Amino acid sequence: MVKELRRRYILFRLDTTSPFARRDVVGKIKESVDSQPFSQETRKVLRLILYDPVKRMGVVRCNQRNVDEVRKLLNALGHTELGLQTVRTSGTIKTLQQKFQVDKER
Repeated sequence: MVKELRRRYILFRLDTTSPFARRDVVGKIKESVDSQPFSQETRKVLRLILYDPVKRMGVVRCNQRNVDEVRKLLNALGHTELGLQTVRTSGTIKTLQQKFQVDKER
């Protein structure tokens, strides 16, 4: 019997004054994944779930096995024009939405 991996949600914040649309953030994350030697599993499980362009915050989903690798990837984007920084990791989206009031893109 194969045990299903639990999902993890990573909240991030963009430290930039430039406005970024959801597609821009997704493009930069995919570009970073493609340019670095990450496993195929990480490439498959990484998804942008929520993005609030007004607050410049978003939530990325991965699984419990890849949390460290994904956090490393996202923190590496802190030195780019996005200025992305991870804030917190949680097991539920609801916790992150309640604590940081992150909404879906309007």
